[in-house]
Amino acid sequence: MTRPVERGPSSPKPLNPLTPLNFPKARTCALCRTPVLSVAHCPLLEQLIAALPLNSMYAHVISPCSHQELKQALRDLGKGDLNNIPAGYRTDAVKGAAYRAIRKSDLPMLTTCIRDFKVRASTKLLCEAAVDWSGDPAVVGTLMAHGARVNGHQDERPLAAAAQKGNLLMLRALLEAGADPMKPIGEEGETALHYAVRFGRFESVRALLDHGVPADLPDQQGRTPLSLAEKGLVMHVQTCGMQPCSRCEARIQIRGELRWRLGKSGAASAPPPPAPAQPDPASEDSSTDVEEYDGTEASDVCENEYDEEGEEEVIDVDDEDDSHEL
Repeated sequence: MTRPVERGPSSPKPLNPLTPLNFPKARTCALCRTPVLSVAHCPLLEQLIAALPLNSMYAHVISPCSHQELKQALRDLGKGDLNNIPAGYRTDAVKGAAYRAIRKSDLPMLTTCIRDFKVRASTKLLCEAAVDWSGDPAVVGTLMAHGARVNGHQDERPLAAAAQKGNLLMLRALLEAGADPMKPIGEEGETALHYAVRFGRFESVRALLDHGVPADLPDQQGRTPLSLAEKGLVMHVQTCGMQPCSRCEARIQIRGELRWRLGKSGAASAPPPPAPAQPDPASEDSSTDVEEYDGTEASDVCENEYDEEGEEEVIDVDDEDDSHEL
C-alpha cells in the first residue's frame, strides 16, 4: 500500500530579472508630465477651466469634437510668456536652450534661439558647437551670419577647440569657412596643431598638416609639435595600464606622421649635391707644359744619378790599377 505524497503550499516562483513587470501605466499630465490619476490636478488646467464660461464648461469636456481644441488650448497655455520673468533669468533660459540645441545638433532650434530669442552668437557658442556638434556643418555659416567670428579671440579659438576634441567634421567645416590655423592661443602661443598633438588626436593632426600647417611650427617657448608628441608618448606609456591601447597607437602614429612630414620637407628644401668637376683639356695641357718646363722626368733623373755613380767607380778602378802598376 503506497502512502500518498503530501504536498505543501506552493511557493511563489522567483522573479526573473529579465522578465518585464506589467505594472499599470500611469497617466501623465500633458503640461507638467507627472504621473497623475486625474488631469484636474494641474493648476494650468484649472486656470483654463476657470476661464471658460460656466454653462459651456461641461460641454467642452464632454463634447468629442472639442477634445482637440482643449488640447490646443492646453499647449498654448503651457508655452507661457518669457516676458513675465526678469531679463537675467530669461537670458539664462534661452542660452540654456541654445546650448542644449548644440548638444543635440538641432539646427532649427538653434536658429530659433538666435533669431527669435536673441541669443548672441558669441565665440563661446561657436566653441561649444566646435566641440559637441555632430550634425549639419552648416551651423558654422549660421553662426557666422549672426555675428560669430570664425577665428574667435586670443583666449578662445574654435579651431583649437575642435582639434582638441577631435571633432573632424567641425574642424574641416571651420577650415573651409576661413579659420586661420596659424593663430596663436594664450600667452604660450600654441596653435591648433599643438592642441591636437597634446591631446593625441591623430585625424586632427593629419587634417591640419594636409591644410598646410608646418610640422615644425614652434610656440612662444620654442616647443615644436614633434617635441610635444615625443614627450606625450613617453608620459602616456609610463602611466598607461593596458598597453598598447588606442591612445598609445594614436600617439605613435602622430609621432611617425610628424617625422615623415619633417623628413619630406627637409629633403625638398635641401640643396642638390654639387656635380663632379669635369676636367678641362686646356688646363691639362698647361699643367703638362709646366711640368716639362720645370725639369726632367723621374726616369731621366734616375739614369743621370746612375751614370754619375758609374763614372766615379770607373775612376776609382783606374786609380787602383795605376797604383798597382807602380
